[in-house]
Formats: sequence, C-alpha cells, structure tokens
Amino acid sequence: MVTGCLSLQLVVLPPSLPLAAAAFCSATAPQQQCAVMPAALEFLLRTNRQPDILHCHDWSTAHVAKAFWEDYQPYGLWKPKVIFTIHNLNYGQKKLAEAADYCQKFTTVSPTYAYETGSTPLIAKNAHKFCGIRNGIDLDLWDPEHNQFLPAPIVPEQVAQGKQAARNELRKRVNLSGWQDKFVVAVVSRLTPQKGVSLIKHTAFRTIERGGQWRRWQVLRWWVEEVAGVVMAAREAMAVAEPCGEAASLMMPGPMLQALAGALDRCLVALGLKLNAPRCVQALQSSDSASGGWGVTGEPAAPGNAESEAAFAEFSELQASMGGQDAAFQFKYDEPLSHLIYAAADIVVVPSMFEPCGLTQLIAMRYGAVPVVRHTGGLRDTVFDVDYDKARAAWEMHGSSDFQRDNLDATNGFAFEGTDTTALDYALNRAIDAWYNDRAWFVGLQRRVMEQDWSWNKPALDYIELYANASKQ
Repeated sequence: MVTGCLSLQLVVLPPSLPLAAAAFCSATAPQQQCAVMPAALEFLLRTNRQPDILHCHDWSTAHVAKAFWEDYQPYGLWKPKVIFTIHNLNYGQKKLAEAADYCQKFTTVSPTYAYETGSTPLIAKNAHKFCGIRNGIDLDLWDPEHNQFLPAPIVPEQVAQGKQAARNELRKRVNLSGWQDKFVVAVVSRLTPQKGVSLIKHTAFRTIERGGQWRRWQVLRWWVEEVAGVVMAAREAMAVAEPCGEAASLMMPGPMLQALAGALDRCLVALGLKLNAPRCVQALQSSDSASGGWGVTGEPAAPGNAESEAAFAEFSELQASMGGQDAAFQFKYDEPLSHLIYAAADIVVVPSMFEPCGLTQLIAMRYGAVPVVRHTGGLRDTVFDVDYDKARAAWEMHGSSDFQRDNLDATNGFAFEGTDTTALDYALNRAIDAWYNDRAWFVGLQRRVMEQDWSWNKPALDYIELYANASKQ
C-alpha cells in the first residue's frame, strides 16, 4: 500500500487507433504504425526528459518496451520503467508476448480477465508481474442528472420519475408504443462473436414474449473508449498525487496526442465510423462547440470480417421481421440517442462470450438500468447477482466480511454462467419477474445501482500503487 506523498512523471502511449494515428500514418500500415511510438521515445531522449513511467497500451504499442531497453535506455533515457496494459488478448499475441518480456509490470483491464488469461503461455511465464485493474467511466460525460440529451434529470431519489420521462421520449423518437408503459430491455453492443450475437438475438425474442419492449443499438466505438480510458486513468492518478504538493504531471508527446487529450477533456465522443484523416485533424484542432463536446458523422464502420457481416445481415432481417410498436433497432452513430437509451432502459443485457472489462454495464448502472450479464471478465468484477452474490458484493464494495451482520446489500444485477439460451433465460427471466412482481423492490435496485461508484477513483489508486512499485525496480 502506498502512503504519504508520491511524485511521479508519467508518459502515456495510447494505442495507435484510427483517430490518433490519422495524423501520423495510415492506420492499416503496420510498418508505419511501428514508427509512431519509437518517435515518442526519440522525443523524450532529444528533449532530455526522464519520466518515471512509460505506460503503453495494447498490441500497437507493444514494441515500445523492447525498443526502450535496447535502443534508448543505454543511450541516455535511463530513468523510466515500462508498464504495459493488455486490452484484449485476442489481438497481436506475438507482440503482446514481447512486451510482457520487456516490461517491469503488465496489466489487463479487470481482475477476473487477468485470472481467466493467466494460464495462457503468453502470460504464464511472466505471471509474477501481471495483475488486473478494472476500467472506469467518466462521471461527467455519463451524467444522468445534468445531461442535455435527456428530457429530465435522473437522480437516485427520483429514479422512477426520471426514467419514466426518458422512456416516453425514447418511444416518441423510435416509434414504440406507449401503451401500458411496458418495461424496456436494451442491448448496446458491437455485432461481433465476442459479444454473444446469438444471445442478443434471443434477448429480443424473450423480451417481446414476456410483454416488454426491445431496443438494440449497434455501436462500434471501442477505440475511442480505450483512448478515453487511458487518458482518464492517467488524469485521475495525477489528481491523487497533486494534493501532496509534488510535481506530478502527465505528458502526451506530440501535438496530435496533445490535441487528442484536449479534445477528450471537452467530452470527445466519436463512435466507430469510417473516419477521414484530414477531417479528424481539423476536428481535433478546432473542436469548441457550444455544448462542450463534438461528434463525427459518417457511415458505420465496416464490421471487418465474415462473421460480423453475417451477424449484421441477420439483425437487419430481424429488424424487418420484428420491428414495430415493441421493437426498434439502430445501426448508426447517434450519440444523443445512446444517452437516452441508457436512461430509458429498465434492463440492459450484456451476454458476452468474453469481456476484458466492459463499459456498457457501468454506464447502464450510472443511468439506473439494471444489468443482466454473463459472468466473465470485467462483467463478473462489476455485476453482483441479487440472489447469489451478497457476500461477494459486500466484500468488494464495502470491505465487509459479513453482509448479514452489517446489514448490507450491495448486489446490483442478474448474472448467468453458461453460453446457451437456457442460461441467459435464467438471469433475464428473474429480472423481468422482479419488474412484474415487486416494482418497489425493482425501483430500489435501480436506485442502488445508481449510487454505486464505477468511476476511475478506485482504479486510479491501484495505478498509483502499481506505478510506485514499478518505479522502485
């Protein structure tokens, strides 16, 4: 445990994602991508900067660890220690293995995903320096109380009234029936095998069968979320250090990355689109809209593989057959609508086959939507089943070893373990039954999930401790 004052200088090297890479090179040219991150090392060397930590994220920055120790540390860039974070083990495994060998510490984005992947050859040989730290969300960006995209504020004390207003507005927006004020189930997801496409489809059928309304929104925003997470974690960590009066700072080398950080500070939210590089640069350099944020419009990004394309076609057919007064689908970028969907939903389903962390369930809870999830990766670390996880929830959320003695209930959702429709039904039906049979209890659960803290506050402390331990090696 780190105590007292901490003085650290941190350099964050985010993934070479389309938005960040646009100013430097083609995002589809690996040899050019590999030139971006060593340029950051060259910048540090030539300007005689000596940060304590180089924190690299994902496979596209994996080569930095080796390049630092072989080409820069012996020639004057002597001080930094390298930390590497894996966001998804399915991509770039050869590069990930190299980074794991050369870094002083490496992490992934949730403790359970670290456990699930710890036995893989890539990680097992370096398990002694591996851990999981969960992601968080930006509470200012996802703020149901002060939100220009919602018809009324949503606060824990009046969660039912706020969500009622949001449901009414959503129904108008997407032409759903308001008859009987049915419960709303939403899925906000990419159409990839990882996200459990067959279970998403089943959710639609089961929701309609049980008398609810179904809302599905296709988003492809993973790269912006990862960059935002990188910057938010670093800023939160520095905020913890600064009150000590020490010289803690965050450096993002290069004007484009500085522009990216500034844009994120102004609530950058750009979902997965086919981005035009000159437009990206122009937007980053001039974004100062009256609302304090900006968005990029364009065609939805291509799914990128045959399985995703097949899933997209399947859901398009489902839209044609099921769309109507109780079902609606969205396959395009609409940032205001995303806030409204989370606000209107009574239940948000996340049936992922694997999930390194997941932000959907965290945003859902922030807006008072009850998550129904498959217990894997970060979904297990953040969603505690109301019937089976009372002890684990009390320990994780309050540090209590006896929830009955301390009269605690920190559970926040419904979960299942299997990968078939029967397993999903077990969790989803319990959630729907609760809505029908005890509305007051269900509203109390919505209030409780809103009050839980899934920000970067706790992860920032974990990163501070990680940085401190790495800097001593």
